[in-house]
Amino acid sequence: MEGYKVTTSLEYNAHRSTFVWMDNPLERIYQLWPEIMEATKFNSIPHVVGEMKIQAKTITDIRMDVVLKENPDELVIVEDDMVYFMFPVEVTSGVEGLYLKLLSILR
Repeated sequence: MEGYKVTTSLEYNAHRSTFVWMDNPLERIYQLWPEIMEATKFNSIPHVVGEMKIQAKTITDIRMDVVLKENPDELVIVEDDMVYFMFPVEVTSGVEGLYLKLLSILR
């Protein structure tokens, strides 16, 4: 329908804590995937760098980009209602593996 926005709501239960995604993170991962695959052509390791905004157990915003690094590094910083992250992408695990990695950040 024109003029209507459909909001996808996914729910994830991490150790008895329920989080609801207001936007489907898989859509953004699929958008990033060609860039991740292109990065594998270089002698570097693709990493996802991003941030999630969490309000009342709801992930209201997620932003992600791809960067290249020589060595695998992982970083998660939680500050107030924001979660900042960087982690290497295991290309062989595919889009689903990257999604599972995002879920592991919420634990």
